[in-house]
Amino acid sequence: MVPGERSRRPRGSHAIHLDDAIFLPPNRPMAIGKNAIREASEAMGLGSPSFSAKWQPMKIEVARSGDIGYAIGTFEGTIIDSAGNHVPVKGKYVEIWKKQADGSWMVASDMFSSDMPAEPAPVAEN
Repeated sequence: MVPGERSRRPRGSHAIHLDDAIFLPPNRPMAIGKNAIREASEAMGLGSPSFSAKWQPMKIEVARSGDIGYAIGTFEGTIIDSAGNHVPVKGKYVEIWKKQADGSWMVASDMFSSDMPAEPAPVAEN
């Protein structure tokens, strides 16, 4: 796998993350480490069978040194909410990839955000 090949894997697949990877999801705390990333993803419904998305890399660059690179792109898909409704998801992402000693590439940092309208804040009752 090389930087940007996430489009071939679901977000719930954490095999591409380094053990000390950093995950920066929207409107949630940072998660550090593969286990914390798995937990954060599951809490968001990203690791469940109800989530499906297509990832489209738009820009992939690798440093001249050949040991670090990044991918920027978009995603689009659906998630099934607790009422069983198919809810569209759409957004963008940035990933930083590091080349490993065996020549494989793994994600060191993973950040994404939604292009969907934000949910309105709840109105406080007096």
